[in-house]
Amino acid sequence: MQGAGSDSALRQPMDFTSAANQKADPDSLLNHYTRLLRVRNRYEALRGGITYFVKSSDGGWDCMDCEANRMAIIREYFGEKILVVHNFTSNNLDVHLDLTKLSTGLDIPDGTPVNPLMGGGNFPNINSSNKSFYPLGTLFGFTTKVLFLGDIPQKYRDAMNNYLTYESALEKGGEKPRVAFTCENGQTVFGLSVYVVGETDEIGNWDTKKAIKLDPTDYPTWTGTIPLPPNRSISWKCIIRNEQSPFDVKKWEPDPDNVVNTPSSGTISARGTL
Repeated sequence: MQGAGSDSALRQPMDFTSAANQKADPDSLLNHYTRLLRVRNRYEALRGGITYFVKSSDGGWDCMDCEANRMAIIREYFGEKILVVHNFTSNNLDVHLDLTKLSTGLDIPDGTPVNPLMGGGNFPNINSSNKSFYPLGTLFGFTTKVLFLGDIPQKYRDAMNNYLTYESALEKGGEKPRVAFTCENGQTVFGLSVYVVGETDEIGNWDTKKAIKLDPTDYPTWTGTIPLPPNRSISWKCIIRNEQSPFDVKKWEPDPDNVVNTPSSGTISARGTL
């Protein structure tokens, strides 16, 4: 498609050669966003967590109306916590964060390890002696650090016990196959949503607290795409669940279980009906 009139220079036909060149370049803009999306889609706290703003002890972003040169947030999802820190400037910043419960509203236990998901580095465990002035180190200009607060759960690790990071996201085998789930006839009221739950850790291991919420893309049809282990036959169901009380399941999809056979890579579809 090409724009007409004065718009013609803005919307040129798709340059497939440029796209192919960017795909081959690990430092290209295309691959930057590919890495970001793969990390975001892998971790539940990034994909569907609640956001908590974190104060920086040396000039951080503290309120909606404040101007600052950096911003820190924690994304929390049923106990899993991921810290994201942005540097909005071209200057390097030495960043310290206030991770106390009084500041964040979250309880981060003493001894919590910190594992980098983006930006690399080595970080001390969080404890009472550093929690109010946690040393993040140097944050280079216009960069972001993403840190998992706690041990990386096994559900995020592969057969070699590795977990996905921004830096490894383009490596062969770095991304699981994806299943595009559809749940039909998901009739809900305020406070209820449709979720997928099943026999792998990625979809809760039949624990409704850890079920994955879908989106009402064409209500009452709900959809969502979830990475699952490769080359597996996986049982699953649609459920209608209370968003705030995860064990309050209003409706289970009737028996028998749905089964999806995952490929080694790529995306396939799976459909259920409530």
